Amino acid sequence: MTPVAQINHVDSGLPRWLINTAFICCLVSAVVSNYVPWEHWSSEHLPFVIALMQITDIVLFVAIMRGMRSLPHSLGWLWWMLIAIDFAGFVCTALQGVFPVLEEVRVITAAMLLLAYLPLGVSLLLWYRGRLAQTGLWMIIYILVLVILPVVFALTGILGNSTVSLALDIFCMIVNIVFLITLRRVL
Repeated sequence: MTPVAQINHVDSGLPRWLINTAFICCLVSAVVSNYVPWEHWSSEHLPFVIALMQITDIVLFVAIMRGMRSLPHSLGWLWWMLIAIDFAGFVCTALQGVFPVLEEVRVITAAMLLLAYLPLGVSLLLWYRGRLAQTGLWMIIYILVLVILPVVFALTGILGNSTVSLALDIFCMIVNIVFLITLRRVL
């Protein structure tokens, strides 16, 4: 199976200010949500604000999905699955202070993101070249690092060390930021 085309840019039709605002909010969210002590405090005291910052990545996903409509393999159903799971995570984060049971549901939605990110990332890698393929690669790296790596560290007991925890937080933050920059470059 050969890639269809080299795609370095997609035109979403969304206003540039909306895309740039969403990108900036995603960057702030990447810093806030990947430093565990701050993430714990902010999710306890500011869950709705954190949820609003985290949902801005949906704007970037919608923009890429809209821009890919004219491509031979638009992958719309995978983008919609990613958006739906991400939105479910937003609802759980926003309301976890009111309904504590949503904390467990939020963890489940985070794990379900694997079901969307991995096939979408692999499909982008298989069907396209250029920045769109790079986006697929970074989708795979992003989800593996941010979901699986912390679980592996926690299960092995390494995460108890504060130096290792800080290093993992910084590594996750860097991967998240590179992923967001890769998304933004396609738009």
